[in-house]
Amino acid sequence: MLIFSGISLQPSFQLIAVNYLKKIKNFSFVCIFLQYHSLPDNLDLARYLIEESQTVREKDEDELGNLKIKREKSFQYGLDILIRLKKYEEVFIALINKGMLSDALIFVKKYKINVNFLSDENVKKITLLVKENKLLVLDYLIS
Repeated sequence: MLIFSGISLQPSFQLIAVNYLKKIKNFSFVCIFLQYHSLPDNLDLARYLIEESQTVREKDEDELGNLKIKREKSFQYGLDILIRLKKYEEVFIALINKGMLSDALIFVKKYKINVNFLSDENVKKITLLVKENKLLVLDYLIS
């Protein structure tokens, strides 16, 4: 309601809201907040969603299908927020960490990302992915 009225939220409130979402661990509730734009785009929220998509918890076999869908949604929500915030480098890193090399290469090309900022750990991951996917990288370089 505040956002639609043009009243900006203080960063401290945004941090409290993200910490609350982390504490309750209710993804359906998070989806409702995101669907109705109750929370403004925020870097901490995007990082939380991406981290949440990568966590592995022991669940009943019946819930495994739902868990996979929740992880995919969480990852996509986090990427969407990062793109709206124009944090393209973080999107690239998230795609690489998820092992989505082809998507990462397309993203680099589309947004003209400078990859000189990469840490040694990320360079090692990319090197390994490139070795495993030589044909994909060659297609990217040729096109």
